[in-house]
Amino acid sequence: MLVEYFFRHVPDGTTNFNMASVWIALFISVLLVHKFRYSKLLLNFVFGSMLCLQLLLIYWYYGEPSTFLHEGLPLFHCRIAAIMIPLMYYMNQKKIAVYFSWLGIIGTTLAFTIPDPSRYVWPHITNVTYIGSHILLMCASIMVIENVETGLRSIDIMSITLAMNTLVLAVDLLLKANYCYLMQLPFKLWFTPNGVIIFIIMTFLLICSISFLQKEYEIACKKNLAKKATIKDDTDYLQ
Repeated sequence: MLVEYFFRHVPDGTTNFNMASVWIALFISVLLVHKFRYSKLLLNFVFGSMLCLQLLLIYWYYGEPSTFLHEGLPLFHCRIAAIMIPLMYYMNQKKIAVYFSWLGIIGTTLAFTIPDPSRYVWPHITNVTYIGSHILLMCASIMVIENVETGLRSIDIMSITLAMNTLVLAVDLLLKANYCYLMQLPFKLWFTPNGVIIFIIMTFLLICSISFLQKEYEIACKKNLAKKATIKDDTDYLQ
């Protein structure tokens, strides 16, 4: 009975989880992951848990044929990132893994700032995957960025973003869906942009955001290395 309730397909019309608690859980998770960021065991656990939640969500959507193709495919930015990060990491495609890690950080931040969960009262598979997948995605993203030493060029960011959004837009047009919110935004503006305008704006913002984060991270790393070198030189001088 509890399992059937957890995987129910009749919407409740609203959701009731507390976003303040979600932010606290995210903050604690990030602190813990940062502390153990070099643990391969933890990284594998995060990857495995993240992929399991994705499979559970696909399984649930598969049980509702009317929404499976329009909502159930893993074609939202965060769900794409959740699959691509471990896949590219284990395939040694580190640049792509880092790209999707930045996408995961941006996506999780936006998902919790402008939440758009399914209309089911807790507990439900969509609640658990919405919260759990995004927290795990943030953790996985931080660990990959901290562990992978590779440069992500502007041309890489532009190419991957354009290819990803173009593919998703094609699926949206084919299925009349709204993956990655490229056809309709999850919030209202003072005007109603069409799919082409949303595609252009979102692609541009993603390229700019990931480029900015990558650049700032590289600057921070260089400063940190310079600081360590200065401390080492001072220590050697005193000795």
